[in-house]
Amino acid sequence: EEFQAHTTKLGGQEMDRQNLADFLTLAQYHYNRSEWDPALGIYQKAILQTGPVSLVERAKYMVGQVFYEKGDYLPALSAFQSLLPGAPRSAYSAQAGRMMEFILSQALRPEDLSRYLTNYPDSPKYCFALYQLGSQEARSNQVTAAMDHLGRIAQACPDDPLASDAQMLLKALQERQQ
Repeated sequence: EEFQAHTTKLGGQEMDRQNLADFLTLAQYHYNRSEWDPALGIYQKAILQTGPVSLVERAKYMVGQVFYEKGDYLPALSAFQSLLPGAPRSAYSAQAGRMMEFILSQALRPEDLSRYLTNYPDSPKYCFALYQLGSQEARSNQVTAAMDHLGRIAQACPDDPLASDAQMLLKALQERQQ
């Protein structure tokens, strides 16, 4: 009933600053019903609005969630990444960062990780993705590629918490290779 009431209320209206929250509620109904495309369409329009920052950031986060649910992981990463530069201000930054780490560590194949690294060399999650790629390659016995990627972590991210893990894995691979 509530879904129908929102649909009727918004009828033929265009999305604007005043009704942005109502449209996001409608999008959430679609999302909750696994109606990905209608939800995505509303969320993507909401991102273009000049409404309250919190609502626009919620829409950005939900774009990432919809892409994740659809199994479109690279667009999901892109959507979540858009929330990271404003980390201190955004209520969604921490959640977006956790979703990115989950996708990078659990959902992507090595070729997708490589594509992500190529497309987002300045990403705050670059070192995390590089470590995931090297780890996957090590598990797949792609020793040379794994050593290359794990070695790059020490150069690109010496202060990253994963740098010491990368060094230990790299040392183990070097010993195994000898």
